[in-house]
Amino acid sequence: EVLYLGTPDFESYVTAQGFGYASFSLAPSAESRTKTSGWFSARKRRRRQWLHFEQGVERILVRAEQLMWERQPVLMLVDPLVSWQSVLPYRCGIPSIGVNATMASTFSPGIPPVFSPLLPAPANSVLATWRNISAWARCIGPRWWQRLVQDKILPMTLGLAPRSGAVHNVKRHGARVLWGEYGPWLDLPELVFTVRELDFPESARFRERTYVGSCVHLTRAEGHFDWDGLDRDRPLVYCSLGTYNAAYPHAKRLFTSVVDALKRREDLQGIVQVGDTMEVDAFGPLPDRIKVLKFVPQLEVLSRTNVFVTHGGPSSLREALYFGVPTIVFPCWLDQLGNAARIVYYGLGLRADIATVTVEHLLALLDEVMQKRFLENCARMQKPFREQLSCQAGVDFIEAFLRGHDGVAQIPPARPDLSPLQSRSTGG
Repeated sequence: EVLYLGTPDFESYVTAQGFGYASFSLAPSAESRTKTSGWFSARKRRRRQWLHFEQGVERILVRAEQLMWERQPVLMLVDPLVSWQSVLPYRCGIPSIGVNATMASTFSPGIPPVFSPLLPAPANSVLATWRNISAWARCIGPRWWQRLVQDKILPMTLGLAPRSGAVHNVKRHGARVLWGEYGPWLDLPELVFTVRELDFPESARFRERTYVGSCVHLTRAEGHFDWDGLDRDRPLVYCSLGTYNAAYPHAKRLFTSVVDALKRREDLQGIVQVGDTMEVDAFGPLPDRIKVLKFVPQLEVLSRTNVFVTHGGPSSLREALYFGVPTIVFPCWLDQLGNAARIVYYGLGLRADIATVTVEHLLALLDEVMQKRFLENCARMQKPFREQLSCQAGVDFIEAFLRGHDGVAQIPPARPDLSPLQSRSTGG
């Protein structure tokens, strides 16, 4: 049996795939619906919200422990980023594997962080090492400061004692914590959701990580695309900025540039998925060869695409490479910068700045990325993506991991008191 633990938002989707689901949620505090005025009243309200969150989290953990005792799972797959729920497998004594949906890692002076646009240096020189260390410092520093404010400084401003924090809690249970781009990271055996061939060579040799495979869900239900007005023999440009398109400050600029570029090039046709960023009629009348839509079935469209204009999200890049499509990447934040760097490193496409893109620049990029060398490189990368579609490497690793733990979780006796907790000491 496979059981998911999560918030109510994803329950219907997960159960529709045939998996079990245990839903946990944190009820909003009464203060969150109360309007306050004045600094003192706002501080008092914020303090009560903080205590409500702490007590609610502990109740969720206790309920989850009860569930673990009832089900007795042999394995937990967890996000290795340390957060309040990271302590659950340690409290329950359940063997765990980290699940990494990106190519993020933990600090190593020999590789640039995935939050950086840096490419690996040709040689391990002192200058290259210092460059990588500086990039890591720019990633880790703000995350460390954020944790300090959250666990120590902010509670004291509310008249509360400094909190031990999630990192201290998992360390207290024997976990080893490293630091990476996203912050503190559990030092666990790790499943990475891509093929080894796409990551930088040094990253692929780093730590105990298993590259699962293509992780392209070909059978997902997305509906079907209406191809009326599009010619199968004419090059197709597909543009999408993924799920969070509306969150990118320059998304409208890119969509407008793509449509205007396609208007100028009658030898090209295009599909632009604008999502929640703008309305489809914002571009005015368009020829049949240019389609602007809120949503498109991406896998079906990519199967006929010649160039993919994208933000560089990991799922979008995996799907493009499965179909051997060259990409023009406009990274917007976080790991998209490092994903774009890997595209450039292996000659699978180009990258550009979404904040400064123009029609003329985009037309030049389209002409360049359709050259033979990009198509050949994408064809070479397509091979491991096709060969590793089954993600058998992940299955093999999990089974070997369980054999190493005798296939049995060592769950300690249930907590003696599973009743709702009393209000803890507030420290002031």
